Amino acid sequence: MKFLLRWIFRKQINKINDQIFNLEYRNYELVKKIESKDNLVANYLELTHRILQYSCNSIFQIVRKEDSIIFVVKEEDSKTLSFFLYSLEYQRLVPRIYTTKCINHQSELSRYTYLHIDDFLVTEQNIGNGGLLMENLIKYAKSQGFKYIFGKLSPVDKDHFDKLDYFYKKYGFEVSFNSNRDSGCIKLKL
Repeated sequence: MKFLLRWIFRKQINKINDQIFNLEYRNYELVKKIESKDNLVANYLELTHRILQYSCNSIFQIVRKEDSIIFVVKEEDSKTLSFFLYSLEYQRLVPRIYTTKCINHQSELSRYTYLHIDDFLVTEQNIGNGGLLMENLIKYAKSQGFKYIFGKLSPVDKDHFDKLDYFYKKYGFEVSFNSNRDSGCIKLKL
């Protein structure tokens, strides 16, 4: 009798079995997604802890870029200001921009009046990391009342001067080169 009933209702039984299988598979996929998201959250918590373990670090901005979250980290002490990018992909001190707070001795003010860019390093080109660093540096410098940002273009980078010229001008810098075009200066009045 069982056999006869199974044979008569075989299409319905197969359909129900397929539905059960699909539900179990979807459940399995959801569990994997949740485990993956939990793992991702744990990784970002660990990264945040690593960033904030130093008292001079603060998270200045959080940016979502494609499937990644990038932390723009500001490190500041009495004489220096630096910005770094951290994400699950960038866990070293690159990309970065280092500056020194300087006093213009021709000014009547005795406080820091400008930032001098000491080092600007971005290893991957044309993906927006340099721009992200520069935008945050300019934003912070303006908010703190700095009058300008100044830097020198090193002879080491002379093969990239055209790209650097374009980059700095895009952010409003005045760019000038020496007569041999093997060094130069940049300046942004804030």
